[in-house]
Amino acid sequence: MQVQLATGIDQSDYSKLENNINIISFTQCKELALLFRTSMDFLAQLTNEEKPHLRKNKWPNSASSDENLTRLQYLRNKHNMTQKQVYEILEINQSNYSKIERGFRNMTYQQCKQFAMLYHTSMDYLAELTDDENAYLKND
Repeated sequence: MQVQLATGIDQSDYSKLENNINIISFTQCKELALLFRTSMDFLAQLTNEEKPHLRKNKWPNSASSDENLTRLQYLRNKHNMTQKQVYEILEINQSNYSKIERGFRNMTYQQCKQFAMLYHTSMDYLAELTDDENAYLKND
């Protein structure tokens, strides 16, 4: 019941999530990570590391030359990729991708997972739960 109140996930859906029957939303994953004090990457089964990176409130980090960049823009530039390359690799509609990157549209849970794998970072970093852009150790 506490999980339901904290996240807005009803009991039936939460039961399905625990049994890997239902896909979680980006917002639900973020809320569960905060509630359980774990990482989104652990919940997404990208890592076996339960403990999240240190939660900080400082961004952008000193590696970014433009403080107005979103994290997706920063990472795309860091990896010398164009928007077109990214949306084609991830098979995202160009208009939707542009809105996600500029912060006008929320990414989905699956898109966050794909971005994290593409940029070798964590879902927590993309969700601004941490300022540590390093990826967690991958599952075996």
